Amino acid sequence: MTAAPISDTSARQAFRDAMATVASPVAMVTAMDGRHPHGTTVSAFASLCPAPPMVLVSLDNRSHLLAIIRRTDRSSARSSSATDTDASTAGLQPVAAPPCR
Repeated sequence: MTAAPISDTSARQAFRDAMATVASPVAMVTAMDGRHPHGTTVSAFASLCPAPPMVLVSLDNRSHLLAIIRRTDRSSARSSSATDTDASTAGLQPVAAPPCR
């Protein structure tokens, strides 16, 4: 079965609205660049293996954080709750998201 692209603007918006109600895990991914912490919140986060403990996170290839993780080969991920907003926003500046295609 092949999915046809959605060309109707109202259908695309209805899909976005529906997906906005889907619960998903949220995690904070961080890495150190020298003495400077960098981080972002992600919803593309999943458990892979309990021993050794491994998780999968998805970052855009253009991500500055991903470049730091690749360079240092170190990162951390911390799951958060709906009320845990201080940790996820401390020191982070908002960045415009790329347009959804």
